Amino acid sequence: LRSTLATDVAVRNWTICGLPSDQQSIDSGVIAMNARRWPLLIDPQAQANRWVRGMLQHMGLRVLRPNDANFMRHVESCVRNGTALLLEDCGQELDSSLRPILSKQLFRQDDRLLIKIGDAGIDYDTNFRLFMTTKMRNPHYLPDVCIQTTLIDFTVQIEGLEDQLLGDLVRKERPELESHKDKLVVSMAADKTQLEDLQDKVLHKLRQSEGLILDNEPLITALQQSKQTSSMILRRFEEALQTDADISAVREQYRAVATRAALLYFVIDDLAGVNPMYQYSLSFFKTTYNYCIESSSTTTASGEQEGSAAALSTRLDTLLTVVTEHTFQTVCRGLFEEHKSLFSILVCLAVERAAGTVLESEWNFVLRGALVPSLSLGEPPAIPGLGMKQWSLCAALQHHHPQPFAALQQSMNTNVAMWSKWVMAPGPLQCPPEPFAEIGGTFHELMLLKVLRDDKLLLALNAFVARRMGRALAEVEVVQLKHVFPDTSNVTPIVFLLSSGSDPGAMLYKFAQDMQCADRLLTISLGQGQGPVAQRLVEKGSRKGEWVCLMNCHLAASWMGALEVIVNGLATAPPDRVHNNFRLWLTSKPSQDFPVSVLQASQKITNEAPKGIRANLIGSLHQLVMEQGWESSSRPRTWKK
Repeated sequence: LRSTLATDVAVRNWTICGLPSDQQSIDSGVIAMNARRWPLLIDPQAQANRWVRGMLQHMGLRVLRPNDANFMRHVESCVRNGTALLLEDCGQELDSSLRPILSKQLFRQDDRLLIKIGDAGIDYDTNFRLFMTTKMRNPHYLPDVCIQTTLIDFTVQIEGLEDQLLGDLVRKERPELESHKDKLVVSMAADKTQLEDLQDKVLHKLRQSEGLILDNEPLITALQQSKQTSSMILRRFEEALQTDADISAVREQYRAVATRAALLYFVIDDLAGVNPMYQYSLSFFKTTYNYCIESSSTTTASGEQEGSAAALSTRLDTLLTVVTEHTFQTVCRGLFEEHKSLFSILVCLAVERAAGTVLESEWNFVLRGALVPSLSLGEPPAIPGLGMKQWSLCAALQHHHPQPFAALQQSMNTNVAMWSKWVMAPGPLQCPPEPFAEIGGTFHELMLLKVLRDDKLLLALNAFVARRMGRALAEVEVVQLKHVFPDTSNVTPIVFLLSSGSDPGAMLYKFAQDMQCADRLLTISLGQGQGPVAQRLVEKGSRKGEWVCLMNCHLAASWMGALEVIVNGLATAPPDRVHNNFRLWLTSKPSQDFPVSVLQASQKITNEAPKGIRANLIGSLHQLVMEQGWESSSRPRTWKK
């Protein structure tokens, strides 16, 4: 597609405007620019939206949402004046009034090109362009929408995201290097454009010439000048390519951090399949990623010279640790307790699989088991809990993973007592019997537990995570509002995710007292007829700098569209229209009706009743005694032991 329907100059300009540089994104861009039908872009990370805005900004691009006031009037104005139009946040169904535009139902009347919208025919300017984007990850459009539009999947790919994150990292670590590369990309695109323009001019003059070419002195002079200019451009272009290769070699030294961050993002992105409230935008992740880079220590160890290979290695190790642990803790405060260990396991296994220490086939075996080979299995040995199902899985493990399980069944038949002792051990971390003791603590041990002691697998997975990634991913900090509040702003809502029996009202009121905002905290419980009242409270609070808490949003499913409009309006409002002290707090149980865009733009906090004595004690101590309370003790060293 790229070589047939696009030029290198066009692709370079697209990447400068924000199009990811991976092959799938470039192919999607080629289709969007050359399709006969208007493109509808599936864009959950808003990358295509950013690309279209950057590419068509010089054409006076108009951006609309389906729920905007006077929507069709603005659309008609764009059609009449030839203005590029971007319809963002499209839903499952498109406005029926757009059907003539999508179908391009044009007709001529006298010398005018018209299109019928509604009951009136309006002038159609051929410069009109239409792009549509949706943030839905897996939309199910009706057949007529698929026929009238060109559906293109612009979901971010790991290669493209890696390049973006690498650019962000190098821009902060080596700003002069990334700045030079950005200028180089622009200059190379300009040189390529100038070279093509020269070739077009030469061909035009040759076509316009009459008689013998050698007798046409102006043409000969123009050709000589074009040759000199093109030679100079080509020489400059070759030098730029060499410089770009040198810069890329230096940038590649930071690739490991960008790869880790990209893996983390895709794990976080998959959480939406666990719970519909676990929605995180790419911009949220990039903000967290950039914060990790800026906040991590840049000091070098003793004996290491700044700029040396050892100092760079230390810095990369620090970045890997900080990015992984801070991102994990930030996301975990918005996860329910039952899903936090799942998240840590997914993060750990994503890192291990990318490093090649855990194979995809091994991970699939732990997840799904394996097909049993059509062999004569015989009777299982007299090991407690070993039935025909487990024995057949042992055969599958030995057949599909001969290294290191080639002699598994033979060992179990000959060492029944040792295997019985291991199977009945109370803890999941004892080394297996010989000759499998060497797999203790590795992922192969988890595969063995999957077969023989499935009930121990979760404990063993958590221990595996702690061993490979550290205790930071095995233990989650207690969520405190004072730690979350600095990450909020007057246009960023804070969403409490509720579970049965939880109520964040007391915690929020106590925090408001600590912040001296208790008298400015306005609360309302949503329900039938409370939508307009809540909207007036938000408008008042945004003007006067008050805190507004809308409780039980899951009970007002029909009002969630209006809430989305309110939150989007706060984000796009002029700075002087929203008071700096304003905060919007929302509480809701998991609900499919809660707007995805609000979840992606918000800070999420789970609020559930603590489970177990340890969790209750930790939660109570954090609420009763603040850090300054511990420090004010007359015997601080004793308390810290």
